Amino acid sequence: MNFVVTLIFSITLLLMPSGAFQGRLATVEDGGDFRCEGFAALIDALQDGALPEKSTSGFSRTLSSPQESRGDWFTLTGTIEQISPLPELEWQSVTECFVRDANQELFVLYVLDGATLNQQTSLRAEAMFYKTIVFKGRDGVERSYPSFVTERAFVNQSQTAEFPLQFLSLLICGGVLLLFCIYRMSSKAPRSRSRRSHHVDETTETTEATIQELSDDPAEALAQMYDSSKEFS
Repeated sequence: MNFVVTLIFSITLLLMPSGAFQGRLATVEDGGDFRCEGFAALIDALQDGALPEKSTSGFSRTLSSPQESRGDWFTLTGTIEQISPLPELEWQSVTECFVRDANQELFVLYVLDGATLNQQTSLRAEAMFYKTIVFKGRDGVERSYPSFVTERAFVNQSQTAEFPLQFLSLLICGGVLLLFCIYRMSSKAPRSRSRRSHHVDETTETTEATIQELSDDPAEALAQMYDSSKEFS
């Protein structure tokens, strides 16, 4: 039954004139963080494949004239800073992403079936402009940000988060190597002292051996000891 309803609804949308789509977009109100009939129109267009053939890069004009840009197809690139599903029950299949581009500009990207997207990864997406949304920043200033709608098939994601992990691994390996070098250097000092001590012991053993080789005659032995004392003085 649900399949039949969905099929009839899809056929109705395909037979609907383009003016009806524009009429649904005309109901969009910029500023508020809520989804409306215009949002549903963009989702329907994605699901039905009714998409423009060409896209435009850069979205600065969406802030200055959102009415003229609504529904236009854009090429977007950036890094996902925050990602979460939409709270509305009817849009549970849509993921909300806050993305920052190379110019450090922030925009909102709604992705149909975007649950597989990951935070702190870069993306390149084709998306339709929805509206501007006003958010209050940490400094208390309200700013307008453009928002776009797309589906997962039009999003290419790359794992930019791997580079910091590799850099961290290299840093850890370098720290371990440094500690090993410090340990080797510190271990040489006791070894040198033991060698000097061993040298003294050898000298003592040599002296003791010399004393043991003294003559059995007391007078001659005293003479040898006297000569030995003169050699060491």
